[in-house]
Amino acid sequence: MLKDNDAAKWVCREHTRVKHELLEKYLRAWIPILGSGNPRIVFFDGFAGRGRYAGGEPGSPIIAVRVADELAAYYRQIGFTFVEKDPDNFSNLQSILKDELKTTRNVNRMEIRLVHDEFSNVAGALLDFIEKWKATLVPSFFFIDPFGFTGVPFDIARRILASPRTEVFFTFMLRDVNRFLELPQLAGQMTELYGGDCRKQLPPSGDRRQALVELYRSQLHDVAGAKYSLHFKLCESDSADTLYHLIHANNNFKGHEIMKGVMYNQGVNGTFAYLGRNDLSERTQMQLFDPQDTTALVRELHSRFAGRTLTFDAVRESVCHPWHQEPPFIEKHFRAAIKGMVEEGRATLRSVTSKTSRGLSGLDEVTFL
Repeated sequence: MLKDNDAAKWVCREHTRVKHELLEKYLRAWIPILGSGNPRIVFFDGFAGRGRYAGGEPGSPIIAVRVADELAAYYRQIGFTFVEKDPDNFSNLQSILKDELKTTRNVNRMEIRLVHDEFSNVAGALLDFIEKWKATLVPSFFFIDPFGFTGVPFDIARRILASPRTEVFFTFMLRDVNRFLELPQLAGQMTELYGGDCRKQLPPSGDRRQALVELYRSQLHDVAGAKYSLHFKLCESDSADTLYHLIHANNNFKGHEIMKGVMYNQGVNGTFAYLGRNDLSERTQMQLFDPQDTTALVRELHSRFAGRTLTFDAVRESVCHPWHQEPPFIEKHFRAAIKGMVEEGRATLRSVTSKTSRGLSGLDEVTFL
């Protein structure tokens, strides 16, 4: 197995670029929303890696600092904690970040901490302190992006999500988990990852890879108490084999909805996935279905809400539960579906947030007939 500082790991392949685009797009929404209403927000990068890739592409710490620099008008202070255990990677990150900060205009609003240690040690110590003093974490985004599946105890994720304004964005290394699941010598690491013996909880038949992802999400909801979760599949850049899933978990509907929109628009045809070598052809070939077709959503809304009146926000939030039945639609689909139902006489609208009867947002009331 390659070491974390091996040059082969620091070639920025297409799946890494897609992952970083998801991160950057979400931070561009997260920083203004949380920063404008709180005196301090925090970005925690648990496996920060090197400052740059072999081709000069920025790593996640540089991406986060640059986004924060651009959006400084939206926050009073942002804290960064960059954790990296590999000494060579850590040294490289120190050097690259030092140079980056020379041209960072709003560095006075940033508190930057680099830590040469294991993610679980640093996060564990922080959570111990919070729990000892019965405090609550400030709004915090935890980006947990390991190369493998070790060193990311589920209990850390559970404790992070115990604070109401925290989020976890986790690289779940599905290929490696599936490959090494049955090895007795790795049973302890698998149990640590899942917070229990995952092999005993898997169904006896069916798609094991999908079951492994859904079991982890189930743990996030049932054990960690997360209200919302999403996942985005990424394949190898030069094949169609699934490499990992990005899993987002939090307790706030607004953040969930924003990430869902980012993932939907990043994927091909609403698949919530990067399909590796097939991705470009899938994007450019003749469409075999209409990704804007809301027929299934209309059926779902009528089935769940017939005879009820809800706000537009409440409609979208309600269908997120139970998590394993959440439909793959975003706000524009709900708007189109409901407006279609109104035109067909299957629903009525009362404007509250919108200024005109043609709008549909926020607290506008929908009565399903």
